[in-house]
Amino acid sequence: MELTDLGLAAWGLLQVVVAWLLAAGLPRLLALLHGGLPPRSGLLALAAGMAGGLALLLALPQPESFLPDALFAAEGPWRQPLPLLLRDHALPDGALLHRAWGDLTGGGAAALPGGLALVLLALALLRPPLPPLRVMARLLLLTIATALVLHLLAHLLAWALALLNFWIFALLLLAFQRWRYAPRRARY
Repeated sequence: MELTDLGLAAWGLLQVVVAWLLAAGLPRLLALLHGGLPPRSGLLALAAGMAGGLALLLALPQPESFLPDALFAAEGPWRQPLPLLLRDHALPDGALLHRAWGDLTGGGAAALPGGLALVLLALALLRPPLPPLRVMARLLLLTIATALVLHLLAHLLAWALALLNFWIFALLLLAFQRWRYAPRRARY
């Protein structure tokens, strides 16, 4: 039994919805991790995680796969089902981490955000008065989780753009029109 074009479109839309539900749940996890932390240390750990996630994205072996011509190519790298995408790109592998560390120590593209991540993490962990070991572990976990969420969200966004292809422009136009004609509060 073969799926029709409408069935394939519905299956693709279902995969996009599942991916975005997954992506919407991950920031909730970060909010839970951030809950009992000192405010400034927690924000420093979040910023360190974002810089670390950016360093991971810059250290990818094929950063050109995020360019529009690769995203919208008919047989591009993003034309795979959601389970394969999550298996291949959900977590950075050892080679990517090794490459990011090499960029950090050798002055590659990931050196600036990676160095910023290390400095922000050190500031979060070593702010006087020194937090207990349990809080330090939560700060480190929040930093790592933030970097991984940013890495995953970038891949999910590229995958969804590739799957929706030219329909993304229609969705952007619809969102713009909704914003444009939304009722505004009167300013006094």
